[in-house]
Amino acid sequence: MNDHELLVKIYEELQGVKTQVHSMDDRISGVDKRLSGVDNRLSKVENRLSGVDNRLSEMDNRLSGVDNRLSGMDNRLSSVEKQIVNVENQLTEVKEQVAEVQEDTKITRSAVNTILDWAEDASIQATPLFKKAK
Repeated sequence: MNDHELLVKIYEELQGVKTQVHSMDDRISGVDKRLSGVDNRLSKVENRLSGVDNRLSEMDNRLSGVDNRLSGMDNRLSSVEKQIVNVENQLTEVKEQVAEVQEDTKITRSAVNTILDWAEDASIQATPLFKKAK
């Protein structure tokens, strides 16, 4: 094989390589186009997620305010519960005192009725001044 034939053979092989390179360039171009579409869609998703993130931050701020208000309400409710316990204790004391007064009233009524009966029997009064309590 002489130099000329060798150069022709190398040239033909280079043409084949050139065709393969062009084919690869076309494929790479197609992949670039598809990646460009994916990149555009990813940008849209990022924008949407950014909006969602902003809305979540706003909701977090609002919920923080609600949490603060609920904490204040919880403190006030604890105070009210303590006051209710005090009122219940006082009510228990009043009930006990009323029960004692009722018992004393029964004793007093019985004593007054006994005295009135004695007064009638002793004929101290011509007409009864008091009626018996029932």
